[in-house]
Amino acid sequence: MAVKGHQYINYALLAITIATLVVVIMSGANNNIMVSILLVISLIYGWSFVAPIGGADMPVVISLLNLLISFTGLTAAAAGFDREATNS
Repeated sequence: MAVKGHQYINYALLAITIATLVVVIMSGANNNIMVSILLVISLIYGWSFVAPIGGADMPVVISLLNLLISFTGLTAAAAGFDREATNS
């Protein structure tokens, strides 16, 4: 997905996400509508951030996104650094 000025779209989505997060925190835990809006905006931002990545970089994105489920992404990255240190 190559869109001219895509980074500015991501900046705007990030700013909206942070602003919504502040509103959710300030309004308390009983504001389910704002939490739902925050979830949707965060999903859109996440998709927009990852969508332009493709080709050989995709396995790196997938392994780091596994961090959301468990720590396998960071574990694999740390293991790579560890293997690099022991090979030298």
